[in-house]
Amino acid sequence: MVEGNLSASGVDAASVDPSAVSVVTRRERIAGGAELTVPSTRPASVWAGAELLNVEENPAIDAVTDVAGADAVRIELNDTRSTSLGVAVVSVGERSDTVADPEPAYLSVERAPTTASNGTTREVVVEVRDEYGNPVDAATVVADTDGSGGFAANTLATGEDGRATFEYTPGVVGDEVLQFGVDNLVDPAEPLGANVTVTVNAGAASAGDGGAEGINPAESGDIRLIGESTSGNTVTLTLNNTGATANITGARINFYFETSSNNREYDSARLESSDPPLVIGAV
Repeated sequence: MVEGNLSASGVDAASVDPSAVSVVTRRERIAGGAELTVPSTRPASVWAGAELLNVEENPAIDAVTDVAGADAVRIELNDTRSTSLGVAVVSVGERSDTVADPEPAYLSVERAPTTASNGTTREVVVEVRDEYGNPVDAATVVADTDGSGGFAANTLATGEDGRATFEYTPGVVGDEVLQFGVDNLVDPAEPLGANVTVTVNAGAASAGDGGAEGINPAESGDIRLIGESTSGNTVTLTLNNTGATANITGARINFYFETSSNNREYDSARLESSDPPLVIGAV
């Protein structure tokens, strides 16, 4: 998108120097059909032409039409392909006179534990985005709980990736609600607020032999992670079963990787109940 006002008079050519307002750092995937309305002074016929969307050669687009009574076009996508969307905004002219920096519009919890044990510290990652879906730098995020647990810092500023990482220490056993908001705590139904519930279990976690601090159960008879190694694209996890033989029919492994821009991307791998079970014998 292009915003701003720029005017010039004369017979000589005038250069236009655009500046970034909101930069795309990640895209959202849409599965199935979608309908997009894009502000534009160009008619639908131009958008549908070969220089832009090239509808005749693009089977994912059903139609491009003008929006009645508005400077906009409507793009209708079908469900033959998944679509990756991102919106960038640049300005022309004087930024101070034409386009303001994007304000926080959305807050989401990107990573948080569903369960935690007393005596452990877990990371909770939240992300702030602007109205275009891009990260907001230096936004203030406030955190609190509805129980006896707490955070190492209740207020943090987001980084260039729009994210802030809170260190959470659980309170008493039971469900505890972690609350987040931009500038102030707000209703989680609002775009600038978010809550997540953590089930707190008894017993402090202990480190295994391999240095996997903060994730291993403390009781004997449990299965513990004691080591990890990588070779190419393969990650090997070493578990120590301190109890009887166990059949694991479902598991989830959370992990992250660093992108070329030094941002962390989070994902998970699952062992579903339909997969062959893992049989871990007693030590």
